[in-house]
Amino acid sequence: MLNKNQIHLHIRNRRTYTAQKTMRKKNNKMKSHAYRHFVQTSCGRREIEREREKEKRICIGCVVFP
Repeated sequence: MLNKNQIHLHIRNRRTYTAQKTMRKKNNKMKSHAYRHFVQTSCGRREIEREREKEKRICIGCVVFP
């Protein structure tokens, strides 16, 4: 039987572990071959540029219309 302290530690560790796991998943998705290929193709690049532009536009909108 674990004592109170050990139980708490166990729970905390589990939480950080799951967080790390999800982060790793996200990173793997970004590094995946398909994503790299998507970035290298002109179509993909245009798509990403469009996303960035959208973000910029939204930011400018926030500044102009507070």
